[in-house]
Amino acid sequence: MYSSSQPPTVPPGPPVMGRTSLVKCLLAGLVWFGAALVIVGIALGFPSPEVAGGVTARLLLPGLLAGLVAWLFLRRRSSTFVLRCVVALPGYVVLALLFGALRIVNET
Repeated sequence: MYSSSQPPTVPPGPPVMGRTSLVKCLLAGLVWFGAALVIVGIALGFPSPEVAGGVTARLLLPGLLAGLVAWLFLRRRSSTFVLRCVVALPGYVVLALLFGALRIVNET
């Protein structure tokens, strides 16, 4: 029995595994957003200020969702930033193509 002046001690357990945070995975997805923004700017010319917000938003959403997908795969283990970026890349490509196709379908 414990006295009121001494709290119970917790026996040491197994070490806690490292976990990947959602914020770090979102940043990994935003790496591909930045890369796509630069590629679009170089290939098609940088958009005018009136159009820049729409272009940025169309590229930002797949980046954030790719970070979320990467977090779903990596949340229970610790990972490096490079691994998070590599895991987020296929998600970014697929989501960007999907959103682009949906935009084309809605315009026709």
